[in-house]
Amino acid sequence: MPPEGGILNVTGEIHIGEGDLPGKVSLVSNSEGQIGKILVDGFYLQHNAGELMLELEEPYPDQTALVQLSSVSPQLDGVLSLNLAEGYVPEDGDVIPLLTSEVIDNHSGQFSVILINDPLPEGLYIKLNYIETNLYRGTGGTVYAEVDQHNTREKK
Repeated sequence: MPPEGGILNVTGEIHIGEGDLPGKVSLVSNSEGQIGKILVDGFYLQHNAGELMLELEEPYPDQTALVQLSSVSPQLDGVLSLNLAEGYVPEDGDVIPLLTSEVIDNHSGQFSVILINDPLPEGLYIKLNYIETNLYRGTGGTVYAEVDQHNTREKK
């Protein structure tokens, strides 16, 4: 397993894109196979013109999400772009945490568009799961990428 890359700690606010102006945060491996993380203690806002690019690997070195948010409910919108790590071949049943937040509410939202930038093995697809621990108590949630197999039925 390659060592973990750098960690960007943000205290305050982070905005990805603004109005019609695009913005992008990309967490992908460097030439040594190391991948970084973003830890935000504050407000995370991804506008409709914003893009969050994450690299999929099973499992991540420490099995935590690449984007970890605390203190304030995030507002998600825009594009979630997924790349496969070099040498990673997805298998049915892989579950990869992408983003966690200690606090979510009714305004947190979901990504508008999901792009998978690399071909998957035949018969597999990736679905996103937004798991809330308890929406009414304002506690957190996690966004997972799950590799699943197409339901193939023989036609008669």
